[in-house]
Amino acid sequence: TSFNEIKKKEKNLIVIKTISFTLGFSFVFIALGSTASFIGKFFLVNSNIFRIVAGLIIIFFSLHLIGIIN
Repeated sequence: TSFNEIKKKEKNLIVIKTISFTLGFSFVFIALGSTASFIGKFFLVNSNIFRIVAGLIIIFFSLHLIGIIN
């Protein structure tokens, strides 16, 4: 093989690695964004249930703090 063929293969490899990196980077952040969106939607849909549970936990800890529940 000549020097020019080696140079051409090296340039092709750089392009392939650049495209792979860009696609991988994009995939990771698209996946993270989708996951965050799904979790946000889940909390929004179930916010009433979470609010009731949080209230019950606050009441329980308050009763424990004033000594009614040991």
